[in-house]
Amino acid sequence: MFTKPTNENEIDNIIRTLNNCAPGPDSILSSILIENTAHFIQPLTHMLNSSLSQCIVPNEMEIAKIKR
Repeated sequence: MFTKPTNENEIDNIIRTLNNCAPGPDSILSSILIENTAHFIQPLTHMLNSSLSQCIVPNEMEIAKIKR
């Protein structure tokens, strides 16, 4: 499988669409992600691109919480 690398603009756009999403396994609220995007967008983009290029996905990223 090949996935082209992402960029900071793409990640920023995705984060801004997270209105009232349930937190993941890390328990980080979407509002905190949205408010602090500028502080972590560069390392997050790097980590995601590294994960894709090495075909390694941490187990924690394969978990979803479903809330009603």
